[in-house]
Amino acid sequence: FIGKSYTINSQQYAVEEVIAEGGFAIVFLVKASKTNKRYALKRMYVNNEQDLAVYKREIQIYSCLSGHKNITTYIDSSLTKISNNIYEVLILMKYYKGSLVNQMNEKMSQQCSYTEKELFKIFADLCEAVSRLHHCQTPIIHRDLKAENILIDDDGTYMLCDFGSATSKFYEPIKVGVQLVEDELAKYTTLPYRSPEMVDLYCGKVISTKADIWALGVLFFRLCYYSNPFNDSVLAIQSGNYSLPDPKKYSNDVVGLLRYMLTVDPDQRPDIFQVSYLVFKTLAVPCPVQNL
Repeated sequence: FIGKSYTINSQQYAVEEVIAEGGFAIVFLVKASKTNKRYALKRMYVNNEQDLAVYKREIQIYSCLSGHKNITTYIDSSLTKISNNIYEVLILMKYYKGSLVNQMNEKMSQQCSYTEKELFKIFADLCEAVSRLHHCQTPIIHRDLKAENILIDDDGTYMLCDFGSATSKFYEPIKVGVQLVEDELAKYTTLPYRSPEMVDLYCGKVISTKADIWALGVLFFRLCYYSNPFNDSVLAIQSGNYSLPDPKKYSNDVVGLLRYMLTVDPDQRPDIFQVSYLVFKTLAVPCPVQNL
């Protein structure tokens, strides 16, 4: 791939390195031939209308949300028909050197934990990003909130990326069909972060923005203890059965917020305002997230 050139709306970009490879996409670090500026370029190949619609939606969500201080900056995109029913989708974004995963790995290698202030600073940024999604006129569920999808800007701001799993459909599995929802979740979500209503599709609960709150809880646990609360155990997720590796490591502010987000019943689980309220209150900063 190195040296390969891509054209988006008559601008040329040369690949310098591969940043990440996922199930459906590959992300390159590219350099614009005109300006020598570096960007991240996400490339996907699509061979069916359904996936094409998903990527069009990702681009639409991105261009709509871009400009928010905690959402990665969208620059441009293109959609090219390559052959009969194969399309190439390109999304050009600002390049961020830092990522939450790298930051965590660095801390782990130094056997060093996040301070409470650091934890709440990360979550203050994430709450603002997630509230931007949840408070759209038609609320959007990110569905793939995890450490891998959080980048860090040069000034230390945490940025949410990857809207390839995002949807505004609130599913009631029993009504729309359990198999359909199961297939969709298998494709667009990550098991350790799935909420109880996502792993037990017969529980009669709607899959809504509350699923993102659960995922934030799992992420918060990972930041605190560098491990996963449920691993990949569906039963543990269903019953909300987890234990704190080191119960005395953090104060009640941290543990209370963690337990609040990992509430099994989505109807009792907080919304993004309630989580934000606690985060900003702990930081003693006015809460920018509205109660909608």
